Amino acid sequence: MIALMLGWMLSYRLSDTIRRPLLQLSRLMAVDGSVSATGSAQAFEAPNSVVFNPKDEVGQIGQRFLHMMQKNHELYGQVYEALLSRKQAEFRALQAQINPHFLYNTLESLKGMALANGQRDMAEVIGAFGKCFRISLSYGREQISLGQEVEHVSAYVKVQQFRFRNSFEWICEVEEDICGFYVPKLILQPLVENAIYHGLKGRTDRGYIMLSGTREGDMLRLTVSDDGGGIGAERLNDIRKSLDAERGMLLALGCAMCMNVFGIMVRNMDCP
Repeated sequence: MIALMLGWMLSYRLSDTIRRPLLQLSRLMAVDGSVSATGSAQAFEAPNSVVFNPKDEVGQIGQRFLHMMQKNHELYGQVYEALLSRKQAEFRALQAQINPHFLYNTLESLKGMALANGQRDMAEVIGAFGKCFRISLSYGREQISLGQEVEHVSAYVKVQQFRFRNSFEWICEVEEDICGFYVPKLILQPLVENAIYHGLKGRTDRGYIMLSGTREGDMLRLTVSDDGGGIGAERLNDIRKSLDAERGMLLALGCAMCMNVFGIMVRNMDCP
């Protein structure tokens, strides 16, 4: 009888050593370790009542499962923070669009008022300014089609012609079949601005500014030219030298901006 009781106690003790870790493991599996449940993206902590003995097989399984839950919680936290950052970025982007849309609507209203009062020239300038502003933003894009770039610079020229009382003529000869290619945004406007303010400076008669665009093999050739007095040989030599300099006299001209844009694009393309 005593032997039977001892055997029963030993078997109960043995079964309890197996049953208890399994119950703890089951209790741990019932815990929701997601960020939405814990309300925190910090490291996951198991309930105090769950303790595993690393010396037995079930305890080792429990510890590994706990480690897996901790890693999953870290991933939950990363995804949660990424989604939160995305929502914040979308909200900031929406805020950034409010002012441009307000400006577009205001310009359209002014354009309508000008047309209603018979001021067609004023309406065209306001429309050109709105188009220039809209394309220059391009919803944050760094590259736009050549057709859009030509449209932008033509709108810019329209505004400048109004400002300078049509003191120069604008000629645009860009091949239609290359207008679908993408180019860095605002790559032409600084060159045209340079031609207006420097190339035609001091002229009393009507000047000409021309934009030409052709395809040469796998490259595009875009040329901005004017019939102004040109640049002296010494000054031109200084400008050419400054093309390779970090800073120089070229910084005052539109060419510097274009060179910087191309430099940034090349560096970005070189990055893995």
